[in-house]
Amino acid sequence: GHKFAGNVIVYPSGTWYGRVLTCHIPLLIDAYTSSSEELKSKLQPLFRGHLDTAW
Repeated sequence: GHKFAGNVIVYPSGTWYGRVLTCHIPLLIDAYTSSSEELKSKLQPLFRGHLDTAW
């Protein structure tokens, strides 16, 4: 697949994450169920964009 392909899409924000493994799932859930910007910043290496983002 493409190196920027997303394999997880978080709705309703439409945020795409790629190269997500099962070990990343707890972090994804914690980041989106809390208001912690620190947790969301840990997802940055996996971030691939938003549904409305044009590359």
